[in-house]
Amino acid sequence: MTEERIAELLKFKTRNYADCPPQTAEQLRKFHPRYPEFIRLDQDIFAWLRQTDTNYEEKANTILRQAMASVVH
Repeated sequence: MTEERIAELLKFKTRNYADCPPQTAEQLRKFHPRYPEFIRLDQDIFAWLRQTDTNYEEKANTILRQAMASVVH
């Protein structure tokens, strides 16, 4: 992808949802977004993350990123 295309996509903002089909309340209740990857954490680790920071997902990512950077290939 070119730098111009990336810049164009980053600038794109719209509030016009006219091309999106309307969803009923029942459809929205049944909607469960799928995430491409996930990881299960032990309960004690999850509890610690939630205790130490309100944004525990960001905290987990920071810890994992630091661990990843410390690994020598």
